[in-house]
Amino acid sequence: MGVGWRRTGIVRCGPPETLEPYGWQSGAGLPIERMDASEIGRCTAGRAAPGLSGLFFPEDAVVDSRLLVRALKRSIVERGVDVAEGVAVTRFRVE
Repeated sequence: MGVGWRRTGIVRCGPPETLEPYGWQSGAGLPIERMDASEIGRCTAGRAAPGLSGLFFPEDAVVDSRLLVRALKRSIVERGVDVAEGVAVTRFRVE
């Protein structure tokens, strides 16, 4: 069952100091492209404030959350899990 997975990449923008927490990804060998305001503007139809910095994560992907939940339910039901819908979850028991 497909979950609508597609690689889209993502651009995270902000003042340079707000992007520092993402530096570990580059150190881990994940591809990251640094962007200046003009590059961000080209990706966002010109909506980039001067002085803005950005990071582009080309390997990031998205899924359709509705399809993902349906696939999860199907998978766990096939494995014998009882699914109670419309009730609050208060804890998980892992055996």
